Amino acid sequence: MSSGGGDGGAGARQEEEERRKTALRARIDNLYGIPTSGRHQITEQRNVDTGMTGEQGEPLYEMRPLMREVPFGDTAAAEEAKRAMEEEGTKLSGATRDYYTDQLGKNYQQAERGTRFKLARQGLLGGSEDVFQQGDVRQDRDLGATRVDEAVRRAIANLTSQREQERLNAVNLVNAGAGDSAVSAAQAGLRNSFENVASQQKANLFTDLFSNSADVVTADNLANNEAQLAARFRERLGAFFPSRSTTSGRVTPSA
Repeated sequence: MSSGGGDGGAGARQEEEERRKTALRARIDNLYGIPTSGRHQITEQRNVDTGMTGEQGEPLYEMRPLMREVPFGDTAAAEEAKRAMEEEGTKLSGATRDYYTDQLGKNYQQAERGTRFKLARQGLLGGSEDVFQQGDVRQDRDLGATRVDEAVRRAIANLTSQREQERLNAVNLVNAGAGDSAVSAAQAGLRNSFENVASQQKANLFTDLFSNSADVVTADNLANNEAQLAARFRERLGAFFPSRSTTSGRVTPSA
């Protein structure tokens, strides 16, 4: 008589396969810092005392299938993996911030120095124009600092996204029937996700900052100054050469 309940043991095999997959998924989750709670039952062949004795009075043993509960995953390993990934995130965050802060600092210093030289050549250094333009340069620097913060957040989000995608890829391998190779793929994906994000080409965050800001403001103010000087010049000219208007629109000699 079959012990499989009339299905030839297919149901038991299916249950065993699902337990195998559950254990593998738990190992993958643990690698990615996800603790897996709960326990499951496994069947082991163990040598059990039958309570009988042999001809010489020795105890008799036989192999019997016995079930015992084991945890799905390793909580301690999951906590250790979580700490390691947090350290990687801190490392990536610091490196990204250092890179962009250095670029921003160089751009700001160049813009600040160029503005001072330009104003000095135009005789505007130390006045209200100097204060205005240097304030404009500092505003660009502050905007750049905001972009640095955003770049750091994007890098961390990208790392988190890639890690999750690698985890899901490994889980899908398990669901498709893979064994330890899926765990190996999860380990490789965990390494690659950090390396890929860390080596990505850095964007130029500051192309529209500091560019021609001093030139535009200076040109605008100089145009205003020139317009005022021209108006004053015309006023003075008008005092010596009053203009005459005619109804015909033509200039005629006086009698």
